[in-house]
Amino acid sequence: MGYSKEELLKMQHRDLCFSSFVNSASYTEFWKRLLAGQTFQDQVLRKGKGNKKVYLEANYFPLRDEAHNLTGVCKVCFDKTKSTSTLIKSIGEIGQITNTVHEIAYNTNILAVNTALQAVRSSVNSNGFSVVAKEMRKLSKDVDQSSKDIRETVQNILHQLNVIDQDAY
Repeated sequence: MGYSKEELLKMQHRDLCFSSFVNSASYTEFWKRLLAGQTFQDQVLRKGKGNKKVYLEANYFPLRDEAHNLTGVCKVCFDKTKSTSTLIKSIGEIGQITNTVHEIAYNTNILAVNTALQAVRSSVNSNGFSVVAKEMRKLSKDVDQSSKDIRETVQNILHQLNVIDQDAY
């Protein structure tokens, strides 16, 4: 997170969270559950040094004494920032590939139209041109639909990442 051990020892949990989370009902509920002895595990967004966004796989669990009284909360976490950044970059690359596939589908459809026109103009082998045109239109339609499905999936993933980014959970 970029802080030294000495800096961390002077900080409270809220200092490691963005104000939008600290000032939310979710933050109050988060601590209410932890102080009631409930464990918590999820991917969270935290504030690193210089307000840097840090994505963590966080595990919070209660610490109890011999009489089972809650004495504290322990947090064990793993930095997922690099993998999250890599995921965002990969999603961008998938988007570019999807655009290319969409362009191929568009051009294939134009070729299918041209082939159909050629079939109409030509009396010789017109049936062959018609079959090719029909298959090219089907291929174009299938590729375009797959491209749309990929775009929708990418948008859903981006939405989920934005939820993590905005809600800190």
